[in-house]
Amino acid sequence: ELSLQPGEYEALQDEYARLSHAGQILQISDEVNGRLYDNEPFNIQAELSLCVEQLQQLAEIDHSLADTHQLLQEALIQTQEAATFLRGYQQDIDLDPARLDWINQRLSQAQNLARKHHIEETKLVEYAESLQQELQQMQVDEADIEKIQQQLETAQQEYFTQASALSESRQQTAETLSRQISEEMQNLGMQGGRFEISVSQVDQPASHTAHGIDQVQFLVSANPGQPPKPLTRVASGGELSRISLAIQVILSSSSQIPTLIFDEVDSGIGGGIAEIVGSKLREIAGNRQVFCVTHLPQVASQANHHYQVQKTNRDDSVSTEVRELDAQQRLEEIARMLGGMTITEQTRAHAQEMISKAG
Repeated sequence: ELSLQPGEYEALQDEYARLSHAGQILQISDEVNGRLYDNEPFNIQAELSLCVEQLQQLAEIDHSLADTHQLLQEALIQTQEAATFLRGYQQDIDLDPARLDWINQRLSQAQNLARKHHIEETKLVEYAESLQQELQQMQVDEADIEKIQQQLETAQQEYFTQASALSESRQQTAETLSRQISEEMQNLGMQGGRFEISVSQVDQPASHTAHGIDQVQFLVSANPGQPPKPLTRVASGGELSRISLAIQVILSSSSQIPTLIFDEVDSGIGGGIAEIVGSKLREIAGNRQVFCVTHLPQVASQANHHYQVQKTNRDDSVSTEVRELDAQQRLEEIARMLGGMTITEQTRAHAQEMISKAG
């Protein structure tokens, strides 16, 4: 509805500036024109004319003044042209409040439109043209609709061909992966636990996505005799970490995830199982970065780098410090994790044995 034309917004801005300062423009341009031409008996044109006439007489005597005379002659011509332009310019200035109000409204409409569409006012014409082209493309005739319908049917057939092949591959992989993860769970302190990947096809076309026609769900039974249920409903935080660890162990050769973070992966385990968890984490860390928060020395001793997290009470606040431990500090920390507050030489020797065995 605004129907802006190319370059119109900029032109309206210029005209608005000129009309809103019309009084000042007329006053100053009139004063300038008076000094150039109209003031009698003294004005710049009259003075330049006199200078040109006098210097011409001197140039006839001394030819070296010819160039200077030429410069003054050109200055006189430019002054006359400037005065002529100013007289015409003053006549064109129109003190029209109605025109000024109309321009103001049109500029405001353009600014509101630009704000609505999050673009600059100078881009409105280009944006309107792009919308018009898009609208024309949408307004297809029946022949186009029939052609598009045929393309849609062809695309649907191709989609179901590829989606069905993907679904079959998923079914086969789900069985193998479920068995492998379940076996790995036994090694991580979840004896009798079972992991299942359920792959079921979705019948509703509205549910078909770029990922195919399958609904994939991870099911787990953490204890023997219990039927598998959705992973997020039955697994505790520690169990989730260990199941995640089991998955990463199986997929370590093909997964592209660069960094893994495990929190409380050692929850509810100890002794030999903790050592196995630590060795599995170290195995995964062979081709990616692994962070593990742990309270068990069997897990911590397997790490390539050891950071200690400490909380300190200071007045009314609590601060947390994270620092990397060197070899000696790490030995002391592993010993502390083994023996508590009292650290003996035997505890240190045990800690050193664990670190050396891992490395």
